[in-house]
Amino acid sequence: MKKLLILLILVLTGVSMACAENQNYVVSNKKGKARFIQVESEDGKWKYVRNVPDVYLENGVEISVFEIEADKSLNYKGSPYIYRKSMIFEYDGKYLKVIDPEKDIKPVNEKGETTSGLGIRNYLSNTALGRFYLTVVPGLIALACVFISGLFLIIGFFKESVPAFIRWAFAVPLCVIAVLEIGAAFSLGTDAAWWVNPDDVGYWIATPLLIPYSLVAAMMIFSYKLYGFLGTLDGWANVIISILLIIGIIL
Repeated sequence: MKKLLILLILVLTGVSMACAENQNYVVSNKKGKARFIQVESEDGKWKYVRNVPDVYLENGVEISVFEIEADKSLNYKGSPYIYRKSMIFEYDGKYLKVIDPEKDIKPVNEKGETTSGLGIRNYLSNTALGRFYLTVVPGLIALACVFISGLFLIIGFFKESVPAFIRWAFAVPLCVIAVLEIGAAFSLGTDAAWWVNPDDVGYWIATPLLIPYSLVAAMMIFSYKLYGFLGTLDGWANVIISILLIIGIIL
């Protein structure tokens, strides 16, 4: 009788899963991969599987998710109970729960196309380019470029006729920043500015970092006007620099 009851529960659980309306999603986390927690169903109720490692999936992995009603047993690590459905999917023979649907997954339609504009960004975020923008190096390069351009801007300000090498020394570092912005836009978008996002680094770190961030932004906003003030270069150099500075301003 007990075995029959267990079998009935398992069958009903399977039927409920089969009848649940599954929605396809693709893993999409700005860190390049997302963490999921293993869960299991016991006697018709879901619970966390203890003493097993969490599962990490790379961006771009497609999953089929079903929702279950809000359940306090799936309250994660003592966090406040929020009445909302939990999102669960099966992967590699395990049932996994989505920790943060807004940050970890994006929906796809019946054709397998993402409905939230992942495209090339979803691919590039998992490459060396995406990982590069998750380091402090791009920000440090941009800051160094601003100081170099600022130095030669001051030097040029005191000269009646600005030599070409000063105009080059002012414009090229700003073009480097524009190129960095282009790479950031394609790979991570605004997530590339994670170091001034309180959600990523905390309020006390993000706030002081807004100062150098604003310095770089201000220099880029006025870059084209300052370039014209010092004097433009000739030929294709002027065209390329102008295009890059305008792109930098827009981004």
